[in-house]
Amino acid sequence: MIIGDPYVFSVIYDRVKLWNSAQGGNNGFFALSVYGELFPKCINNAVVDTSLHEVWESLNNIPVDKELYSMDKEKALTKLCDLVYPSDWDIDNDYRYELAPPALTDESCYVFAVSNNDKIRIIAAELDYDIDESTLITEGADIQEVIIDKNEMNQILDEIKSAIDGFNKNID
Repeated sequence: MIIGDPYVFSVIYDRVKLWNSAQGGNNGFFALSVYGELFPKCINNAVVDTSLHEVWESLNNIPVDKELYSMDKEKALTKLCDLVYPSDWDIDNDYRYELAPPALTDESCYVFAVSNNDKIRIIAAELDYDIDESTLITEGADIQEVIIDKNEMNQILDEIKSAIDGFNKNID
């Protein structure tokens, strides 16, 4: 199932029957597409209904930050990584900007969202982690970004909610 336009922003998922030992299991494939790029690039096993719910929650609570929204994409990615995953242990993580569920971050795919009130900016990249510095490496990253009108995002949100409701009905 594809929700949205893969060449702009979409949620792509499929429950894979063979990956579920019990009837009603929700293991399957889950990815986000940003500007035609898949995150993650490889097939992964995700709990589809949980990933859908986490993305739905994140998209419903995108913070407004006009300064961050208007930064160039390299600076914005670095700032978002610092906010969500600070290297200083004394600073709290600000997960409000994070759009990627663990099924993506476990594959080193990071997707963030920020709004300027009228539009939503989604920034995504596959990043390496510097263990010594306890930080994500953003320098030289292949960054994908899109800007989506809130009305378009509301349509995507409605479709995600319908998909979640379908999983809750224990489809098989």
